[in-house]
Amino acid sequence: MQLLANSASRAAVRPAGARRMVMAAPSRPALRYVVPRASSGGPGLDSEALQEKATELASQLKDKWEKTEDKPGAIVVISGTIIALSLAFSIVNAIDKIPVLSDLIELVGLGVTGWFTYRYLTVGPDRDELFVSIKGFIKKVYGQF
Repeated sequence: MQLLANSASRAAVRPAGARRMVMAAPSRPALRYVVPRASSGGPGLDSEALQEKATELASQLKDKWEKTEDKPGAIVVISGTIIALSLAFSIVNAIDKIPVLSDLIELVGLGVTGWFTYRYLTVGPDRDELFVSIKGFIKKVYGQF
């Protein structure tokens, strides 16, 4: 009876929102209640700056949407992109679950990364060739650089 009375009185004293934390001790575990609180200072997200950026992004998206002439076509492209990405992620996850195949694909990726580094980043003229091809691609996409 004494044990039940003590646990009931402890529950009544516990602050709202507190989590129970058990500390290990050689003789018996000591109970300690911890109340999580938000910190007021230090490095973190500034809510006003974050809200300002979100408002700016929303206004930019709204302006882009208003300038779009073919809105049904844009909706089809956006939904097709979302479906293609979800399909690609599900395929990658399915392949990743196969033990030998996932390791083989990782090894091929490491080999291609090594080849690319050796081919384009080690020698000066090859680096210039890479930059020219990247600038050409950006020019094709955006129309100018």
